[in-house]
Amino acid sequence: EYIFDISNYVILKDDVKGTDAEILKNTEAKAWYVKSGLQVDSSQLEVRSNGGYKAEVGDYTVKVSVKGATNEKDVVSATAKVVNGHVIEEGNEYTLVASNLVMSVDEVNALANNDELIGLSKAQAWKVTDLSAADVKLDSTTLEAKVGTYEAVFSVKDESATKVTTKIQVIDKDIIERGDNYTIGANNIVMTVDEAKAIADNKELITLSDAQAIKQKDMSAGKVNLDSTTFKAEAGTYEAVLSV
Repeated sequence: EYIFDISNYVILKDDVKGTDAEILKNTEAKAWYVKSGLQVDSSQLEVRSNGGYKAEVGDYTVKVSVKGATNEKDVVSATAKVVNGHVIEEGNEYTLVASNLVMSVDEVNALANNDELIGLSKAQAWKVTDLSAADVKLDSTTLEAKVGTYEAVFSVKDESATKVTTKIQVIDKDIIERGDNYTIGANNIVMTVDEAKAIADNKELITLSDAQAIKQKDMSAGKVNLDSTTFKAEAGTYEAVLSV
């Protein structure tokens, strides 16, 4: 009874609402009556199955049809690929995704070449038609080994028209740890016994270590907490565990 046009799509995990309306919009689902050739009104399209589609990384098979259609041939499928990332660009042939990045000055100095930013920024690309993976290249970057905010521009090797631009924030910290949402940086602390005895609350270690938490999605500041510490006001080497 019907002819369908439906597309696979890639979407950032943070952008997923999980609704049928979202699926219909992103698959760009369309249908036409075979006999008349007229297009079916979009209000008559429906999602028959969302395949468990939700805000978790993975591939979901979604099924679309026309309301009231009973023939199995009139149910079509597409893949919704949910991925991690902060910026996304869908071109005519490829979809490109990458993440913002927080690095220490030492990490920047340790880069063998700037192409390592492709992996660090988790830059990935997929062909629109079948979601097969494509190679990504670094077009350019303003990155320098000093404190500041920089950019990196990525594109697909086989099609340079589709590009994404990510942010790279460089901080001067001894220790840096990247999580899924935040990066924490902190400095080691050296103090005298007298300075240690003057600490009224162990939470002062957060300030003394110059600890900094940065939300990678928008580079906004997060609150740093002191989870635990072995610190004593005695000569020795101790540890402090910090989190967001």
